[in-house]
Amino acid sequence: MSELYDVIIVGGGYAGLCCGLKLKGRKVLILEARKEIARKHRGCQCAIYPFGESFSFEGDAISFHNNKLSVPNAVVGRLLKVELVSCEHKLISTFKNPMPLIDEGKIKGTMENLCKEAEVEVITSAKVKSVETDGQMVSVYADKKYDAKYLVGADGANSQVMQYLPLKRRKIGSFVELEVEAERMDIPDNVMYGEMKGIKVGLYAQQYGRGYLLGVYQGLGMQEERIDLKRYLEESIKNLNVKGITCKYGCSIPIHLSASSSYHKNIIMAGDTVSSFSMATITGAMMMGLFAGEAVIKKMEGDSSSFKEYDKKWRKVLQQGSMDSMSYLFFLLRRLNEKRMGRLFGVFQGSDLGLVGKSYYLKKIPGIIKAFF
Repeated sequence: MSELYDVIIVGGGYAGLCCGLKLKGRKVLILEARKEIARKHRGCQCAIYPFGESFSFEGDAISFHNNKLSVPNAVVGRLLKVELVSCEHKLISTFKNPMPLIDEGKIKGTMENLCKEAEVEVITSAKVKSVETDGQMVSVYADKKYDAKYLVGADGANSQVMQYLPLKRRKIGSFVELEVEAERMDIPDNVMYGEMKGIKVGLYAQQYGRGYLLGVYQGLGMQEERIDLKRYLEESIKNLNVKGITCKYGCSIPIHLSASSSYHKNIIMAGDTVSSFSMATITGAMMMGLFAGEAVIKKMEGDSSSFKEYDKKWRKVLQQGSMDSMSYLFFLLRRLNEKRMGRLFGVFQGSDLGLVGKSYYLKKIPGIIKAFF
């Protein structure tokens, strides 16, 4: 008979780790499909935004207030400006406050160590194959069978847990990205440089610690075909004189609107798995993990409404209703041409695109829509 846990958390990302820390004192298991947790796993600019967890900096240390977590030496650089180019159009945004770039491995590594110190069991290379629940007990089949009273699914946009639950999501497209880390490339210091072929295809390049990041991406609607991103990356490497490639990443993310519900019986979902567009910010995922942990604790204590309250709470804090309402903008992208790109750049020209909240971007919607017509 397999060992019985209070809670199994599937996914060792920001949501899963924060949930594990909140459940300190319970018998908890974290299952992570990858070989290691404490590293950067996919294309990401490593910027941090105030969309969820609140945070502050002291030198190169970052403190996450709600999760009561402090990580020293987590800041590896700061962006002062964004320069975006599309044909002859250019958008320049100078940040009022420098945009910190964080070391994902340092932050996740710190959380992983704290989980282990709290006697949360962590197993890597444990990809979930299936999930079963009768509402009283949940079984997770990975490298072997694991049983628990509750399950938290925090396994990302391509969630395996979600496949076994009757939770509806509306797919509106997908996002594909390739990225490399390199020792140097020809871009200005402390600037995120981007080239945009419309909005759906483009690249970004920036400093990152002692090195640099270069990424290419494409957003896909349901009727569109992929470009050859590998070739686009190779051309960009040549154009930006990239030298000394040290690491490569890639990801393909389905784009969904937020799930109809984020819980089913004794299973609760968090992170990219249920957020709008399948991409929660780092801070958003951290708050969802914290909220999920709180909800499970209340459920254990006999609060039958805790999962329902969790579903309302994370949607409100991460402004999911407003985010879902922006889905029509995704379809407007098909109307984008060179002239409209110039208008769109005009909407944001001179704006501070740094540490601003979602409400800032929501106020720009009327101008964005006007740019397309």
